Amino acid sequence: MSLGSAGPHRLRLLVARDGSRHIQTAVLPPLPAHQEVMLAPEALRSSEPLLRYKTTHRPWYTKTIEWLPSHPHIFDLVYLNERGELCEGSRSNVYLRMGDAWYTPPVDSGCLPGVQRAHLLDAGKAKERVLTLADLHAADEVRLSNALRGWFTVTFRDA
Repeated sequence: MSLGSAGPHRLRLLVARDGSRHIQTAVLPPLPAHQEVMLAPEALRSSEPLLRYKTTHRPWYTKTIEWLPSHPHIFDLVYLNERGELCEGSRSNVYLRMGDAWYTPPVDSGCLPGVQRAHLLDAGKAKERVLTLADLHAADEVRLSNALRGWFTVTFRDA
């Protein structure tokens, strides 16, 4: 398989129910130096089992995915669940630095147990803890992670 151009790319493997596979590639453009996150207007249902898996069926993120391309300095919208707990972004896991420690929501709050998140937890760089909107406002620093972009700092912007 040839990528057609040099530089970083996104690779996506889709596996259908019948076992057939399809590979998609796309150039991964660089991020602007300063990235922001905002709070999503909708809440996630923490009991939704598909939040724990990376699938193409993600209807709860449809509005965000449609909104983000026209807001290039907003990397993601982060979601709360029905209990007011911080969950995740539509394409990232969330971390808050409070004092000297980094915290990320537990899977039970309604988040994908992402690859980068698992690495940070295993390496002792982050710990799981239930986090709230008040914690997001009070955090000393906010970071996001995903397998494509790694672990990076963002600014929380109140709407």
